[in-house]
Order: sequence, then structure tokens, then C-alpha cells
Amino acid sequence: MRTVIHFLCFAALMVSTTLATGQEPLKIGIIGLDTSHVIAFTKELNSDKPQPDLAGCRVVAAYPKGSPDIESSTKRVPEYIEQIKKFDVEIVDSIDELLKRVDCVLLETNDGRPHLEQALPCFKAGKRTFIDKPIAASLADAIAIFEAAKKYNCPVFSSSSLRYGKRKVFTTAHWARSPVPGPPAPLRWSRRIRISIGTAFTASSRCSR
Repeated sequence: MRTVIHFLCFAALMVSTTLATGQEPLKIGIIGLDTSHVIAFTKELNSDKPQPDLAGCRVVAAYPKGSPDIESSTKRVPEYIEQIKKFDVEIVDSIDELLKRVDCVLLETNDGRPHLEQALPCFKAGKRTFIDKPIAASLADAIAIFEAAKKYNCPVFSSSSLRYGKRKVFTTAHWARSPVPGPPAPLRWSRRIRISIGTAFTASSRCSR
């Protein structure tokens, strides 16, 4: 999880002047409080003694709505609302209200289906956005997300610590030695819907699919 936070903060530092010494911290907003990631991220970012590479970044607001048709999502939200409040995070009633209070966004809704709808107002407001896995529920939505980011010239990226897991590393190494051309189907799918971290945060927000 720390890897994701580092990517977000590093990218934000590259393109923002708000973190100059003595200025206000980078204000981060969260969309979706139905995953344990939001508590883990906020705990790191809002720590009294944050890691040096996280200093100057703070979660200040959250929009809690999850997916009403997924029981595990609706059950988690009340608990995570209470937990995140302990880190002095304001709970707001809409994405529009969230965007008024923050510089960038962690889109954490556990269900990929609403990600496109939730990301669009962030892009229109020019708020740099990290979208947690899954980037979307379909390839069409994934493509639409990155095209919208390009249209509004808004940096966006998605990543997962799973790419560094032992099983994934083994699979990639095995594929590299395989005589069969082309990666396994799961890797082809991943390659089509993920983007390059470096490319995502260029000034033009170009993306690769």
C-alpha cells in the first residue's frame, strides 16, 4: 500500500508548487470508504510523524458512498467513516463538495463500475487523481477514463502492489522464458487497461493502453 501512496505523492510533487517550504500541505480527498485501503493510506499520510517522503501531504476530506448493491460495501462504510474521522478527516455529502476542499483525489471505491462517473468531475476540476484497482469494470470504461483525463489535461494513474507480488513476478519471469509468443491472457488484459506511471503524470496527461 505504501507503494501507491509514494507514487501519488511523488507525482504530485513533480507537478505542483503547493508544497514549497512553509506553504500549506497538499490536501488530499478520498472518494469511497468501502475498502481498508482508505484507513491504511490515511494513517500513513496523517501521521504525527510521517515518513519524510510523505511529509506535506494530508487527507482532509472524504466522500463515503460505496456500491448500494454490494452488501460487503454497504456494511463497511459506517465503520470506515468512524475510523477515518479519528484522523481529523471531514466527511462530505458529494463529490462536488469534496473537490472544493482538496488538491488531488484518491478514488477508492471498491467497485470498478462507478469509477468513470466518479472520475469525470475530478478531471473537469483539474484534480490529479489516483484510481485504485480495478481501474474500471470494463475495457470501454477504462479507455474512456484515460481519454477524459487527456481531454481535460488532468493527470491520472492507477496501480497495484499486486504487480510486485511473488506470484506475479514468477509469472512474468516464466513468460519471458516461454517459447510461446505473447504474454498469458491475464497479462495481455492488464497491459491493455493499465497505464505507465511516468506517462500518466506528464503535463499533457498522455496515456498508454
